[in-house]
Amino acid sequence: MDAIVSNYTFAIAWLKSISTIELFGVFFALMIFLRMSIEYCMMRPLMRFFASGSLVKKLAAEWTKLLYYIGTTIWAYTILTNVENPWLKDPEQAFTNFPHEFTPEFRLFYMFQFAYYWHLLSFFLFVEERGKRGFWDMFVHHCVTLALVGMSLVLGFFKVGMVIMWLHDFTDVPATLSKLFNLHDWFLGAASTLVVNMIFWFLLRLVYFPYVILKGTIYGGWVHVHKQGQLGLVPYVLFQLFLITLVVLHAYWEYCFGRIIFDSTRDSKCKDRYLSETTVTLENGQTVGESDVPVESKKKA
Repeated sequence: MDAIVSNYTFAIAWLKSISTIELFGVFFALMIFLRMSIEYCMMRPLMRFFASGSLVKKLAAEWTKLLYYIGTTIWAYTILTNVENPWLKDPEQAFTNFPHEFTPEFRLFYMFQFAYYWHLLSFFLFVEERGKRGFWDMFVHHCVTLALVGMSLVLGFFKVGMVIMWLHDFTDVPATLSKLFNLHDWFLGAASTLVVNMIFWFLLRLVYFPYVILKGTIYGGWVHVHKQGQLGLVPYVLFQLFLITLVVLHAYWEYCFGRIIFDSTRDSKCKDRYLSETTVTLENGQTVGESDVPVESKKKA
């Protein structure tokens, strides 16, 4: 127990002594190392027992993402429930008594996520296929996400930022599961998790996000931060515009999910070509479409 306390004390002291840029560099290098180690050295050899060819790479990538989203969802939820957080239900209170202390646990999680999104953009531009459909909307999303995380870090809006990152990672879990079940050619599992994902996506990203978080951020940021002279008008407006852009993208992807479900239930034979006609680029960079699903022989209706 003494050793654990000593190590924890050392970690907190190290976090306080290192600069934000240095911490980001450490986590960015760590993220690349973890991605290469888990996806390339662990998951790919394991997936060869279940698939072959290019499907191995896709399965390894999605399993790696799933582990990350589950881990960060639990991590963020632990932080959010271990502190007094009335702003979880009333985001306006995240701006009272501004500015707030950027505690080590918030700083650790924030920089870890910031490094993850930068690593996602790097892989998206230089490693993954750039010719996929939905490249530009995915590129816009990566840029908006990085801008939001960076601005919330600089402006001190990390309480609201933590909630937004948590709900994004939480809803990415069923989305990635649906992708995996689809790649494993299990129609029932893919369709079920897609429906579950669509429900959570609607409740968290299209109801809770705009009507609770965005509303509280607009009012709370204006009354408790801007009007108190602690934030200029331009950064305040830019931050709200980036949040609104995310809401628009969420609505577009919800429409895409609905279209997939509609197409897959139009007739009894659609089970054999599930997701074979529609390609959708999801928020976390994964693409669901005909390149991922072997289309079985199509019988004429």
